[in-house]
Amino acid sequence: MKRNLPLHTAALIAVTAVFAFAAPRFVFESGKTYDIKIPLANVSYPNGKTMSLTHGVGSAAFHSPKDAENIIYTLSDRGPNIDCNDTLKLIGLTMCESGKVFPVPSFAPSVYKFRLTGDKAELMERITLKGARGKEISGLSNPLTVTDTENAFSSSAQILKLDPSGLDTEGLVRMSDGTFWLADEYGPSVIHADAKGKIITRYVPEGMEKDLSSADYDVKGTLPAILMKRKLNRGMESIAIDPEEKYLYASLQSPLANPDNSAYKSGRNVRLLKMSAKNGKVLGEYVYQMETPDVFFMDNMGKPQKQSDVKISEMAGVGTDRLLVLERINQSTRFYLIDLSKADNILNKEYDKPETLPSLEQQATAKDAGIKPVTKKLVFNTDDHNGLMSKIEGIALLGKNRVALINDNDFGIDGSSTSMILVNMPLGQ
Repeated sequence: MKRNLPLHTAALIAVTAVFAFAAPRFVFESGKTYDIKIPLANVSYPNGKTMSLTHGVGSAAFHSPKDAENIIYTLSDRGPNIDCNDTLKLIGLTMCESGKVFPVPSFAPSVYKFRLTGDKAELMERITLKGARGKEISGLSNPLTVTDTENAFSSSAQILKLDPSGLDTEGLVRMSDGTFWLADEYGPSVIHADAKGKIITRYVPEGMEKDLSSADYDVKGTLPAILMKRKLNRGMESIAIDPEEKYLYASLQSPLANPDNSAYKSGRNVRLLKMSAKNGKVLGEYVYQMETPDVFFMDNMGKPQKQSDVKISEMAGVGTDRLLVLERINQSTRFYLIDLSKADNILNKEYDKPETLPSLEQQATAKDAGIKPVTKKLVFNTDDHNGLMSKIEGIALLGKNRVALINDNDFGIDGSSTSMILVNMPLGQ
């Protein structure tokens, strides 16, 4: 694999700040990376272990062409969380058998607005997500019966009540009217929120709305019911808007566990929705075929990676039915321009029926399923460039072929930091 191509870097951006007390600074300096450290909380565990957690602002990024070019919005996910299977390694104590530990259960998933000015940036606003009554929502797991969910525990290993309003936000779009569209992993679902973060509507797979009837906002079961077969923690990961703001595009992170987990583990066919940005109506469902794990060079330098390690983590709208898609494992990230215009629309057809076997996810390729997938063209590969961070999850299109990338530090649970970098990509804009 070539490693000698130049890094087309316009600037490197980073933040160091005390959140809510001082504005963070984005430092532009070619060839260096700066950490983003916005303190969140110091947490103690029953064995005396302590963690200094930071805000995880890199689950998504967005820039509107109608905003000044120096305005960038980013997104957190559900908040700090540790899988029960990882508590011994990270905390030194087995705290639970199955589920997640939420060290800061009061954390509200949030949108962060930054303004870049020269070599600095001002954190202009943190917009927390809220229910219809104006109360901040949590990132705690939903009480689902139509699909699987997971228990939530506090830092003292006490079980927490599941929250029908809770969200695990992973994708972000800001409209010119100031409202937000968000992607959520729990449902999976798509959320419309107003400019202050108050949720207007949450769109979930048909049949799930009854489980969430006590949520503090409107819930509509309008997405294809088959999406309830999402693999736990691999739900809706990304969302994008076309430049004219007519269409939304929302993608799952991975293939569905349809009919079971073995299909998810070996599958490469990921479902992508096209929706009306006016009313959230689903207009189309398409197939994105992921790469095999061997092409992610840096991730395979140790042990070989599995197909289920490959994920779609972000999208950005380049044109009508044209998207930039971020496909990654961890160290390696590949960016594809995709086109839906000649792909088959499978909405409400045989592969949306759970009784269809073999399922779409059990087919080795979309062609084997008799489906034309979206077309893909590789435009940027981090394996060809030195100095880029791991676990990139955010894309913001800043101008002609200029892209801001941001990574997710998982709230610094394992000591990771967040960075943002500006690169050039041949997007044909």
